Amino acid sequence: MIRTRPPATPRELADDLVASRLLPSGCELFVERHRSVSQSAESSGRSILRRSSRVGLSVRLLDERGMRLSATSDCSLAGARRAVAALFGDEPPRIDGAGGERLDRAGLDTLDDARGAEDDASAIWLDARRDWLQRTLGDGSLVELKLRRDERAIALSTFDRERLETRERSARLEVTLVNPFDERLRARERLDRFGADGADESSFGAEALLEAATRARRRLEDRLCARPFSGVVRTLYFPPHRFGRVVHEILGHRLEADFALIERLSAGGGASQSSLGRVGQRVAPDWCTLVDDGDRASGPTSRIGAMVDDEGTPRRRSVLVREGRLERLLCDRRHATLLGCPPSGSGRRASYADPPLPRMTVLALGPGVDDEESLRQRAAGGLFIDDVEWGRLDVASGRVRIGVSRSHVGSRESRRPIEPFVLVGSVEAFLGSVCGLGPAPSSSAVTGRCRKQRQTLQTGWSAPAVLCEPRPGEIELIPTSGSRSRGDG
Repeated sequence: MIRTRPPATPRELADDLVASRLLPSGCELFVERHRSVSQSAESSGRSILRRSSRVGLSVRLLDERGMRLSATSDCSLAGARRAVAALFGDEPPRIDGAGGERLDRAGLDTLDDARGAEDDASAIWLDARRDWLQRTLGDGSLVELKLRRDERAIALSTFDRERLETRERSARLEVTLVNPFDERLRARERLDRFGADGADESSFGAEALLEAATRARRRLEDRLCARPFSGVVRTLYFPPHRFGRVVHEILGHRLEADFALIERLSAGGGASQSSLGRVGQRVAPDWCTLVDDGDRASGPTSRIGAMVDDEGTPRRRSVLVREGRLERLLCDRRHATLLGCPPSGSGRRASYADPPLPRMTVLALGPGVDDEESLRQRAAGGLFIDDVEWGRLDVASGRVRIGVSRSHVGSRESRRPIEPFVLVGSVEAFLGSVCGLGPAPSSSAVTGRCRKQRQTLQTGWSAPAVLCEPRPGEIELIPTSGSRSRGDG
C-alpha cells in the first residue's frame, strides 16, 4: 500500500540527499520547488484557471570546473533519491519504511483539490474587481484582469558551508483595457507583490488597482491619437528612472564579468584582473556613478532583494563606477576565481537547470546637481520619453537599441503623443549626449525583466531625471510598431 504524505520541503530533500551519501564529496546541491496558479477574468465574462507545480534538482561538482548535472523529481524523498542516483548511474538505497514513503500523482491531485476553495475565492475577487473597474472608469472600456500566484522555495546545501533555505511568494496582477470598438487596441499595466510570508489578491488594494487602470487608459488614449515623429532629434528628456533602463543596457551589462571577459578578449586583451577589469580606468564621463544594490528593491513589490545570491554568497552593495572610473565588476564565484577577487554576490539563475551567471540586481545611477523643473524647461521643443520598454546591446559592435513605447512633444497643455520608435546609437553617443542630471528620485526603483543567455530574471534600475542633447546623426530615431521582439531587456 502506498502512503501519501505532504510534499517534502526543499530543505528536507537537500538534507536527506546529503545524509544518503549518494552525492560525491565536495559538490553543491541546489533544490527548487515551484508552484504557479494563473487565473483570468476576461471581458467576455469567461474565467480561466491554470495550475502547475514542479521540483528541480541541480548537482554541481565543484572540483570539475563547475560541471553541472540536473534532474526533475516529484515532491518526495524517494523521488529525489531516484533522480540523484540516476545522475550517477547508481541504484538508490531503499528508504526506511514498508515500500518507501512517497507522494504519488493522486496525492498531488488531492493537494491541488485542497486549494480549490482558495482558487474559487480568487475567481470571485477577479470578477468583482473587473465589474467594479468598468463601472468606475465609466468610459465604455472593457476590462480584463489576470492574476498569477507563484511560490518558489530554494535550498542550497554543500559539504563545506552552512546550508541555506529561502522562500518566496509573489503575485502579479495584469490590468488590461480593451477598446470596445476594436479589440486589437489594448493597453496593459502590471502590479507585482512579493513577500516571504505570502502574496495573493488581497495584496492589491482598490486604490492601486484604480491607479493601474487609469495608467492603462492613458496608454490606450495615446495609442489612438499618436502620430509619427517628424523632425531632428535635438533634445531627449527622461523623467526619473527612465534613463536607468538605458544605463542598464549601455553600461550595466558591460560591467558583468562574463560580458567584460568577452569584450576584453575580442579586443585582444588578456584575462588577468588588471587587463580584464581595467580597475581605476575611465569607462564613463565624470557625472556617472553606478551602484548595484538589491536593497533598493526590497519590500512588498520585488523579489530581487534577497540576502544571498543563487550560489549562497551573501549579497553586498557594490560600487561599480565612481565618477566615471571603474571600481569593480559584478562577479559570481566562477568569474571571481578567474579575476582573483572576492565574489560580489551576483550569481543569479532563472531555475535549477540553469548555470549561475553574473547579473545585476538594482542598478542605480547617482544624482546630479540640476533642478528637475529646469531640465524640463531646457527640453522644451524636444522629445519627452514617458516609457522605455526594452533595450539591447551588441557587445561586438557597441551599438545600442532602445525601444520607446510612449513619448510626447509639447508642454502639459499642448501634449502630443508620438508613436513607438527605437533609438539607435553607440554607447559613446548616448553617454556623451547627457548634459544634465536631476536630484535623486523620491520614488523607489523600477523593476522589470532582463533576458541574458536564455535566462529571464527580474531586475531593477533607478536614475534621476536626465536631459540629453545628441549631436546631429549620433542617435537615430526609427519608427516601429512597438513590438518587444527586437529587444532582450
